[in-house]
Amino acid sequence: MEDEYKLLRENVEEFGSTLDEKKIEENGIDNNLLKKLASQGFLAALIPENLGGSGLDESSYNIILEVLSKYSPSSAFEIFLINSIAYPVLSDDLNYLNDVIKGDDFIGISLDKNIKNNSLDSVLNANGKYTIMSSDVPAIAENENFTEKDFMGFKGIRFGNVGIKNQKNIKSNKNIKNSIMNSYRSLAAINLGIISGSLQKALEYSAVRQAFDVHLKDFGPIAFNLSKMVARENILRNIIYSNVNSEYVFDFSIENALEISKYSLNVHGGYGYFKDFGVEKFYRDAMALKAVFYGNDFLENLSKRVYGERSGFI
Repeated sequence: MEDEYKLLRENVEEFGSTLDEKKIEENGIDNNLLKKLASQGFLAALIPENLGGSGLDESSYNIILEVLSKYSPSSAFEIFLINSIAYPVLSDDLNYLNDVIKGDDFIGISLDKNIKNNSLDSVLNANGKYTIMSSDVPAIAENENFTEKDFMGFKGIRFGNVGIKNQKNIKSNKNIKNSIMNSYRSLAAINLGIISGSLQKALEYSAVRQAFDVHLKDFGPIAFNLSKMVARENILRNIIYSNVNSEYVFDFSIENALEISKYSLNVHGGYGYFKDFGVEKFYRDAMALKAVFYGNDFLENLSKRVYGERSGFI
């Protein structure tokens, strides 16, 4: 299997290098890119072959997320939303996903549990035909319209408020919360890609940028810090593809993604905040991942793992 994973990594690297990251950040993931992701089998990575999917194992799926996040975290996050959240909820009724996995449509994921005036706030993929609702009982609704809002990260994903109709409960033993709880390792893979992408930018920049007629890489603090961060990147890669508990892996990945992407941005000085250099998105996206997925639900799961019983709920 190691040779298969290596070949997959090389193929995803080749595909990722063709992505126009600036266009994705400025204009969002369009139908053309969605079709390309579908043609590679990424949008149906975890769906079994007999149901029209790619039928990949978890390691192969995480390789896709990791490598694509180096180039376009938004593209990897789109793949994650479909495979890790939408598919588990809709696994008993894939009719809602038929157009999605072919790259013809998006599927909305609600982060808001409250319906107000037939409207949902804070929906990822708000431009989809349907939205999976963030309720204890799995449910889906048809979208009537959406009002776009700004989101701190993953600029390729359309985000906003959605008007809904024809709400319907789904026969499923998983809801959005359950799906997220089973996806911590895959979220860690996205964090790893963010680390790799930001470090690559910082290493390349430090090798060509000069200060006082000396390359940045020749200053000890910069060279040593980046080198230690590359070491942590490789440690994280090893534990993601091991049997280390997924909560531990995600916890380790999130703080490293934030620290390393921020340092990589700072290596660029003021230029790091310009979109043209393509490094600031990594820090924004790491912040967005933490804001959405590193809340009390995760920390209570982590504490339960450590204590062996429910903990930290008071």
